[in-house]
Amino acid sequence: NTAVHRALRMPGHLRTHRSRFGITDDESGRKIFYYYMAGAVLRYAHHFGDAARLAANGQVDFVLAFERADVAGLLTPTHRHAFLYEPGGAVDAIAKAELGRYRRIAARQPAAAANFAVHVVDAQGSKPPEIVYLQAPCDETHTPGRFFLRLVPLRREDLGERRLLGFDLIEFAFDRYGVFFDDRCMMRIPLPGYRIAKVATGQHAPGDLKWRAIFFWNLDGLRAAHRRARSGRPTARGVFDVHVGQVGENALTYVRESCAPEDVEARFFLHVVPEALDDLSVARRRSGFDNLDFDFNEHGVMLDGACVAEAPLPAYRGARVTTGQFSSGQGELWRVTFEVAAR
Repeated sequence: NTAVHRALRMPGHLRTHRSRFGITDDESGRKIFYYYMAGAVLRYAHHFGDAARLAANGQVDFVLAFERADVAGLLTPTHRHAFLYEPGGAVDAIAKAELGRYRRIAARQPAAAANFAVHVVDAQGSKPPEIVYLQAPCDETHTPGRFFLRLVPLRREDLGERRLLGFDLIEFAFDRYGVFFDDRCMMRIPLPGYRIAKVATGQHAPGDLKWRAIFFWNLDGLRAAHRRARSGRPTARGVFDVHVGQVGENALTYVRESCAPEDVEARFFLHVVPEALDDLSVARRRSGFDNLDFDFNEHGVMLDGACVAEAPLPAYRGARVTTGQFSSGQGELWRVTFEVAAR
């Protein structure tokens, strides 16, 4: 037999991410797939249009996909992981469903915008949350090389043996998760079950970093920090109000209530001097402070017209903090200095 197969998307709890530091999920999905297709010859179509032409021209016996479409030709209605169809209208039905999904996601504000628009799709029912990459127009010239996804969890303990690194790193090619249809392309990456604080992602081509984006994920945590900040007096006032708080670990909350995107373009500087210099790493003792500078989207987002960021502080016994914003063309835009008491 021959089959047209497009790996549209397997249910998230079955996807396998082989990372540089370990395996994020198990390989049960692929084992199920190989079991179903033992002895078959597969023809891979990397574009819905190609798959539809193969099916329409009578060049396939069956269509296999990881998405269910309720059409008359569905031969495996009780299956949960892989679906076999007669060649009929299955490809068109799946393509139509995926195009609708693309349009719904594209209508939302992306978490980050670079060569690809990067969206966060929350967990739905038994399906895990996803990172979704969209681009239009898009063709094979936009997808060579490898994509990477660096995940920083809210709790290091969730990383298991990788907790000393502080992050999970997943690398993948477009063909593993991506689909083309019309002049668009989309990748949907199911995520691990732990709660995520921050995401860095991008695309490498041979000898080149094509693009990179960083964004903060923990919106519920930022909303809670914003509520706490509004109910109290700031520790220091500048262009942003700065609050010292305790959220699992020492942290600063930056708030600007009436905020525009240009207010967060400049990089933030954050210098922390501990009471005891021995608390600094050996590399930082000569300078006498920890340099924790950051871009806004590493620690913050815009929430209902306000800009809110939460930057973690080292767990010192006490410290002096200097923070503000600077730009390469104008120098320091604002600065505040204050003491953080021992905790």
